[in-house]
Amino acid sequence: MTSVLVASVAQIPPGSVLGVQIAKKSATVIGRARAEGPPDTMPVAVIHSADDEWFAMGDQCPHRPYLLSGGALKGCEPECPGHGSRFNPVTGHAINPPAQGSVPTYPVTVTGDQVFIELSEPDADPSGRE
Repeated sequence: MTSVLVASVAQIPPGSVLGVQIAKKSATVIGRARAEGPPDTMPVAVIHSADDEWFAMGDQCPHRPYLLSGGALKGCEPECPGHGSRFNPVTGHAINPPAQGSVPTYPVTVTGDQVFIELSEPDADPSGRE
């Protein structure tokens, strides 16, 4: 696993989501999430729930290329802005149609005022597409 600094705690207030684009090889944030980002990058949504829980998951809906970070947060579940599918932030599974399948999830660690996610092996498919 590789630890990636994604933001400061202040950048993701409780009840919000931040979408970031991560370069896979260097494991660094290169900017805001993009549905069709550059090669060898991946969009990740970092969720800070109103209950002060932290989650991270793939930011692209498996149904269509919409960013989950661009939709509403229902409790701790991001909702796709395109079609309304919600996703379980623990498992990454779609909760309701039209999306099916899941998006990858990543462990989150908050150290001081910094938020980190743990990425799995670089050869794993980060898209979550089946």
